[in-house]
Amino acid sequence: MNKLSKGVLREIRKSKFQYSGTIVLLGLAVMLYVMLNTSIHALEESNEQFVKQYVQEDFHVFTGTPLKKQQMEELEQKYQVLLEERKGKDVFLGKGKSLRVFTIPETVNIPYVEDGKLPEKDNEIAIAQSYATANGLSVGDTLTIGQEKWTISGTIYLPDYVYMLKNVNDLIQDPASFGIALVSDKGFERLEGTGVTFYSGHWKKGEQADEFRAALSSITPIILWMNGDENPRITYIETEIQGTKTTTKVFPLFIAGIVVMMVLVLLKRRLELQRSQLGTLLSIGYRKGEIVRAFLLYPVLIGLVGSVLGIVSGLFFSIPITEIYTQFFNLPLLHDFQVNVEALVFALIVPLSLLCLVSWYVITRQLRQSPIDLLRPSLQQRKNRIHRERFIRFRLKKFSSRFRLRMLTRHIGRMILLSMGIILATVLLMYGFISMNSMDTLLNKTYKESFKYEYAYYFQELQRGDAKSGDPFTFAEGSILSVNGKKLDEDQTVSVYGIDPSVKLLRLENGQGHRLLSSMGEGAIVTKALAYALNVQEGDELLLWSESNQKKLSVTVKGIAEIYTGTSIYMNREAVNDWAGYPDGAYVGIWTKEPLSHPQGVYMTESKEDMIQSFKSLMKPMRYSLFIMSGLAFVIGVIIVSLITNLIVDENTITISLMKIMGYQDRSIASLILNIYTPVVFFSYLLGIPVSLFSIDALVRSIADETNYVLPVGVDYRMAVLGLFFIYASYYASLWISRRKLKKVSLQEVLKGQER
Repeated sequence: MNKLSKGVLREIRKSKFQYSGTIVLLGLAVMLYVMLNTSIHALEESNEQFVKQYVQEDFHVFTGTPLKKQQMEELEQKYQVLLEERKGKDVFLGKGKSLRVFTIPETVNIPYVEDGKLPEKDNEIAIAQSYATANGLSVGDTLTIGQEKWTISGTIYLPDYVYMLKNVNDLIQDPASFGIALVSDKGFERLEGTGVTFYSGHWKKGEQADEFRAALSSITPIILWMNGDENPRITYIETEIQGTKTTTKVFPLFIAGIVVMMVLVLLKRRLELQRSQLGTLLSIGYRKGEIVRAFLLYPVLIGLVGSVLGIVSGLFFSIPITEIYTQFFNLPLLHDFQVNVEALVFALIVPLSLLCLVSWYVITRQLRQSPIDLLRPSLQQRKNRIHRERFIRFRLKKFSSRFRLRMLTRHIGRMILLSMGIILATVLLMYGFISMNSMDTLLNKTYKESFKYEYAYYFQELQRGDAKSGDPFTFAEGSILSVNGKKLDEDQTVSVYGIDPSVKLLRLENGQGHRLLSSMGEGAIVTKALAYALNVQEGDELLLWSESNQKKLSVTVKGIAEIYTGTSIYMNREAVNDWAGYPDGAYVGIWTKEPLSHPQGVYMTESKEDMIQSFKSLMKPMRYSLFIMSGLAFVIGVIIVSLITNLIVDENTITISLMKIMGYQDRSIASLILNIYTPVVFFSYLLGIPVSLFSIDALVRSIADETNYVLPVGVDYRMAVLGLFFIYASYYASLWISRRKLKKVSLQEVLKGQER
């Protein structure tokens, strides 16, 4: 190693705090990339393998009457489809817990046995692995269902319940209170209550959905048809995978960009400090290439050490993150944990190459000057500084204000770096705060203010006459073909509800609090989730299509209700009946305040209290994520502000020493030199809030059609104040660190400066 390289290493050891902060920040970016990329790769591979090997359904359908075996065989043969008749029944275990029990599938949605075996005896039951884990159950334990005792024979996963929602309109699963189970055919007959029969299908070759549905509807009425790519129990994991991939690319890249700017700041300062030395080295015969290679040790060491630390820590944390993912989703880990070599190479090469490339440009640009010019002070920088100070026209009376403003404007690049860091920290904080606030708003607006009912019952057969209690409604699945005559790139599946104008248990209001039922007429009211998914406005024309009835319907949007769940449309009941081909006065569901005593022919029941409890159970882990986000924002703020304030102390040691000789106290000096970025922090925080709102709103809109819900994006003023407190806490913690260094500046620094 030559003397130039040794000098660089010596300088790094001397300023280890500044360089270690940069390494930590780069390591954090690489760790996040490797951790999320590796875990999501294992999750994606397991999901793809599970879907293929265990024949995940392409659709399921509820019919008005059961199909005969001969009818199923004819449909299977003609349309090249596997049909699995499934029977299901919801059983309640007490304390708010329930199981949805199915007969054992054989051809479609084949169960994966994690532990134990499938039920063989009449009193055996296999339960979902996530439900067993959440409730502390294991193979061999006993479950009491009604008056009967059942032995747990095994724990299972089902391909059509990867995200274990009780109802497809639910947003959040709660494996502690709801799970799925399998029993034998004879065991199913032992269960109390009325079960439902439906059919799961998987296309053998090409999809023939339209022809199949037409043939099926000629045999029996189709009550509900749901494609696999519209089923949130199946698609939610795919949405999560795509969202995590986006996060993996964007968030670490932004941190890496800040790291590059930090390295540039450090490198430019080092080049300026050694400006005369560079001129001397060139004068005595050193080649520019030798000097460039020596100075490239700065980015090489930072890139290598930061990337290696990030890769090691990312691989370490990816294992528990993968386990958390597979437990959150009811998904077996079929893909062995493997290191994603491509991701590791990317994590090592890209930061290192980027740092070296940018640093090489900065170094070579400095060395373009002749040795004589390098030996002189930089006239251009002095001209730029004088120009800025004249442009600002300091007319402030107080010396402290003039001094701080001069200090602030001398390094615009550092001010931009600090502002970017504060904005990033603000975005992290706001993501957590806005998510918490949005969940509260969604819960209140949708489930407490709009849904006045407690229970929703969906019947497998059409009901006629007056409902004995509650509000009847018609329900039909359809799709939107076009908006204002413009055909959609992909048809949007919607749930169309037919309601009476006199409905009491559903309140439809817009954002201004105006009731919408009176203005519905022959038009339609859409939910906020649907409006976000299609960017629909009041007055737009929607063209609806009914697959079961092969009929189109054009409706005008009369209002947008403050309902943030479900891509749903509310219309007059008679209009929906005519469009869906139902008889006049028919209905397929009922909303009630009290549970029905003995409901018959019900294929799905929704409990508002269960939904609210699911939301509340989600709030707990969200609070933990909020703490993590806050801690991450605090660390990023401390690193960036500490780096900049440490540079200020290093550059102004002579000034600090002179001020001490003049009688200034350490606190006064710190106020003049270190506290100059206080207004920058404040305004950067204010700028970070709309950036957060815009980015979150864009994210919500982009996934609205996939997630079946949207989050109302907004910031409560109390959260904004709390966020400002966190940001300033990290800022003043950084100042405290730099103030310790300021106190160590001796009075002799003035004499040393005169000697130099």
